[in-house]
Amino acid sequence: MKDKNIIRFIKTVRESSGGSIATYTMGNCYQFYEILKCIYPEAEAYYAGHVWTKIEDEFYDIRGKLKQEYKERYDLQPIVDEEHIKTLSQNKSLDKDRQKMNESSPYYNEDRNYWERYEN
Repeated sequence: MKDKNIIRFIKTVRESSGGSIATYTMGNCYQFYEILKCIYPEAEAYYAGHVWTKIEDEFYDIRGKLKQEYKERYDLQPIVDEEHIKTLSQNKSLDKDRQKMNESSPYYNEDRNYWERYEN
């Protein structure tokens, strides 16, 4: 049952944005692990050229659950130096860059107080 909930959650995140697969496989894979870790505190980060999230002996990323035959092919290693992995896996498009793009929008004045709508 838990596996189905994990897959459903991943699918919901993936389908929430047309660019989610690119986002979480091209520089933000560690951040996706951090999202899953918030929901599943027992999650562990593993690395094999890409960050995978291990939950109950299964490995997940934004694309879903890694099939058994691929688990055996990859040299998945637990991440012991999270700070090092964060330097490899980082958000390539920063909010300040997005702010510059927003300022050039004809709707900028209308959306100027965008973040005031949210509790952080």
